[in-house]
Amino acid sequence: MFLLDQGGNTGKVTQVYARNCKEIVVLEPKHAVVEYGRKYRPHIKYVEGGAENAFCRRIL
Repeated sequence: MFLLDQGGNTGKVTQVYARNCKEIVVLEPKHAVVEYGRKYRPHIKYVEGGAENAFCRRIL
């Protein structure tokens, strides 16, 4: 299973809901939040960007 969380912030809640997911991606517009998430939750992939371009580029 794959989970895409748009606006997932630091991924704290995301990781709870994604326990059985093979791949987790958080799409987050705030650069500082993305850097925090990458540092403290390396098992989650963080992509910097907003919902308006979620389907305009490959995020995986």
